[in-house]
Amino acid sequence: MLTEIARRAAVEFADTEAFVTEHGWSITYAQLDRAADEAATGLFDQGIRPGSVLALATPSNVDFVVLYLAAARLGAVTAGLNPRFTGPELRACIDVLNADLVIASPALAAAMGPIDSSIAVVDAGDSAHTVAARFRVPDAAPVPDLPAIPNARYVSASPAAPPASRAAVGTPIGNFRQSPISTLAAPGVVAAMASRRLRWPTSAS
Repeated sequence: MLTEIARRAAVEFADTEAFVTEHGWSITYAQLDRAADEAATGLFDQGIRPGSVLALATPSNVDFVVLYLAAARLGAVTAGLNPRFTGPELRACIDVLNADLVIASPALAAAMGPIDSSIAVVDAGDSAHTVAARFRVPDAAPVPDLPAIPNARYVSASPAAPPASRAAVGTPIGNFRQSPISTLAAPGVVAAMASRRLRWPTSAS
């Protein structure tokens, strides 16, 4: 649903500004959609798959939006961690999530200290062309659509949440890795991504 909405907006409001930052630069709906596809390709190349757990420990900026959209296109389980959390609170959330990858701003990475999960430290972009730059693959083909997830319920991450719940922002309750939904989604999406990857880099279709 999120991907469908973003793609529709990219067509219907292509040149309309989706965000205007406090630094004076903006990004249109078409640029946002393109950035999400390019970042999704980069996340896929780093091993993110349907059911992978991605924690975003960054300010609420355009990079966060692009990475959230990118992860959704891969069927990843995404948790946005409150940038106001202390280091111990961030580590507690990551322990609950058992994240496959943590993407963090330099300040929040320093605050949380060493963690067991893989971490990528990213600087915020300063233009529509540099948001989520670490993960973007230029001219990547659009990510194949995921099957719809029926009857999903959503909750928010909390340092006090029990590990078994794997509760996260925008994440179906329960162990997503073992769910029939992730098993169903994975083969088609992974095969399609791998097939497209053989032809990259190419012009966007």
